Amino acid sequence: MTMQRHANCIRRSWRSSYPDTPLASPRAGEKRWPSWKPWTPQLLILDLMMPEMDGFEVIGWMRDNPRTRSVPIAILSGKILTIDDIKRLEPYQKILFQSKHVLSTQELAASLQQMLFNDHVLPSQTSIVVKHAVAYIHQNYEKTLSRAEIALTLGVSENYLTKIFHQE
Repeated sequence: MTMQRHANCIRRSWRSSYPDTPLASPRAGEKRWPSWKPWTPQLLILDLMMPEMDGFEVIGWMRDNPRTRSVPIAILSGKILTIDDIKRLEPYQKILFQSKHVLSTQELAASLQQMLFNDHVLPSQTSIVVKHAVAYIHQNYEKTLSRAEIALTLGVSENYLTKIFHQE
């Protein structure tokens, strides 16, 4: 599925599930998201790899801006995260990373709903563990991984890893 078709599926699913919640996205060619809209979004769905701007820059701008500091950000990207990418995300809360095409459109909509309407935020250190787990999975995607191996690598128990993954 092309990126545009995937984005259209998300829009249709969102609009059918939440008809009273506005949904907007930048137009192709816009170089700076901050000048994009004068209002504060309730949720930002962001790809880290965009043709004319860097998703990490958008995250940094949002977290530096008092008006958008607490807006949840769902990163939906085909980018394989590196440890350096995770370190760039570590200081920020309310960020969810999903690889493209892993979840169905309905599962993704449910994940976005939880992110939008659930005020529970993991403590920063716990969120960092989840982000490191995601990076480990990305860096080793060609291997068969077990929950036990990931937990051992991160220095946490399997049950704890499962619990924080579900919460994040």
